[in-house]
Amino acid sequence: MRCLGFIGFLLVVFLTGCALNTIEGEQKIPVGHMCHLTLGKGWPIKSQGTYLQKITVVVQDERHTFTVHLTLEDQKLDAIAFNDVYGRLYHLTWTPQQISWEAPAALADTLRPENSIADFLLTHLPVEHLTMSLTGAQVREEKNAEKTVRVIEKDGDVLRRISYDTPLGDFWEKVSIQNPQSGYILDIQTVSLQ
Repeated sequence: MRCLGFIGFLLVVFLTGCALNTIEGEQKIPVGHMCHLTLGKGWPIKSQGTYLQKITVVVQDERHTFTVHLTLEDQKLDAIAFNDVYGRLYHLTWTPQQISWEAPAALADTLRPENSIADFLLTHLPVEHLTMSLTGAQVREEKNAEKTVRVIEKDGDVLRRISYDTPLGDFWEKVSIQNPQSGYILDIQTVSLQ
């Protein structure tokens, strides 16, 4: 994953327009090389509500923080990401029929809707549902008194290591997602707005 320097990133974002992409049909969400989540016609998320997430991304020793306003309705996820300096970074709408993504063209190589959805689902789906939907990789969970660690791996290689604690309904207040293959770490803090 390429990471632009922060000032260069801001200049590029300010000087480019937004691109709208839509993906329709059967949804296969990539998780890693030759691994994906296949989403059927049923909606995999039980929760509904409005949440605010503070996300800190570490890529190649650079740290960036942004906020996501997340709304979950029956058969729909809507996420708007923004930061204090630039404003809106992306708008993601996901339904069983399509994924719609609007973001500045400069973010096309850095932020992708399928990565956001994959990380969200790998974290929040019940392990039984995740195991049935995941092709080409395995899931295992380790729980102790302090936290739960979910590991997604293929042939012994870790695709994601997700640790979470402090339940928030069907979600988690604190989540850390490590993606060794793409070289990023996401630290996510979530609060409910309802």
